[in-house]
Amino acid sequence: RDVQLVSGLRYFVAVRATGRYELGSQQVTCHSDGFVADSTAPTPNLVAENSSQPVWVAQSGVYHQQWSQFSDRIRVWWAILDAETDIANVRVALGTRPGHDDVVEMASNSSTPPHTFDNLELLPGVTYFARVTAFNGAGLSTVLSSPHVLIDTTPPVLLDEILDGAGPHDISYQNYTDRFTLSFADRSPHFRD
Repeated sequence: RDVQLVSGLRYFVAVRATGRYELGSQQVTCHSDGFVADSTAPTPNLVAENSSQPVWVAQSGVYHQQWSQFSDRIRVWWAILDAETDIANVRVALGTRPGHDDVVEMASNSSTPPHTFDNLELLPGVTYFARVTAFNGAGLSTVLSSPHVLIDTTPPVLLDEILDGAGPHDISYQNYTDRFTLSFADRSPHFRD
């Protein structure tokens, strides 16, 4: 028989059995403890790496920190909701490309963030991505991949001096008072604009 269940509602099943005996019949009714219909996957709100405080939230709801000074750990935060059956399990992975797990394969976690990957040997100058897969009580899942986090364990190193003026030579005087210029070179291996 076709039924149309509404997602988010709790349904109960009743079974009535009738037995016929020589002296009559007897009916027994049993009831289930119920189930919730859930036809929707969890709703992603947030995936973050390496921070305890949000510093940037994209319109897609994915949060991240672009750089990390730590090469031995990454902490992953998320906020994933499921209105019907709650989040039953979350698995977290770490990779060098979005959606990949070539650094750490899927690690089970409870539904409560954060998950910290410890004892890692992350390479400076390499970008890493967290992948979070959330399962709701009905077994449906949502997969999220964070934007990158770049490991940079080296402080900036100024190999060239700071030059007053636009360079290539240092100036001692200038003939205008409404602006100034300077030149320098940052030769740190992981410098980005």
